[in-house]
Amino acid sequence: MKKYAIYDFDGTLLLKQTVPHLLKTWKHRRIGLQTYQRIYRWMIRRYLMYKSKLFGLDQKTFRLQAMQRLVELFQLVSLEELGRFFDEAYDRAKPFINKNVIKALKKDKKLGYTTVLLSGNYDVFLERFRHLGFDEIIGTSLYDVQGQLIKHPKIIIGDEKINQLEQRLPELDWFHTKGYADAYYDLPILSKVAQPICVFPDRKLLKHAKRKGWTVLGRKVKKE
Repeated sequence: MKKYAIYDFDGTLLLKQTVPHLLKTWKHRRIGLQTYQRIYRWMIRRYLMYKSKLFGLDQKTFRLQAMQRLVELFQLVSLEELGRFFDEAYDRAKPFINKNVIKALKKDKKLGYTTVLLSGNYDVFLERFRHLGFDEIIGTSLYDVQGQLIKHPKIIIGDEKINQLEQRLPELDWFHTKGYADAYYDLPILSKVAQPICVFPDRKLLKHAKRKGWTVLGRKVKKE
């Protein structure tokens, strides 16, 4: 029976959130700054709404909307330039790769697990982390089958992550899986796997993990 170890990306493999990281990288490249400023101001307003709990905006919804808005920037450049952008974003992200997660990844591979990087993040960005030891990459498709940019990509988040896993890995048996994640909105996956592992969990997830007796990797509670 094939065993799977499923890893989240933002806040788990990478000890920072991708949206602000990509925004900062875009600003550094100084492309389409007027559009960048417009989207940045929108992000700040939505972030403040989320932090103030206005209009029912939660962390999951904020992240989904932010990932969708970023695509407006990607439409300003050629696919070649976009590739160079993601290359730079990867290079700038290297110092934030979670060393404890890499150790867990190497251990899982030695134990015979097929390792999966699963995230709502863009698949073209996630692919740059495959060399760390991931057998499968599942993320939000940014290009269509013709290799063209999708203007309104469907962000995979929440229960959709489970759907994507089961579609891409039809032989997956949840009784032989473990999962790593950091946020309460990752609960659908953590509740599904046989061995849930919380990596530097937010307050709500840590509380839930303690109640359930789940493994916690890193006990420093991150700010939500």
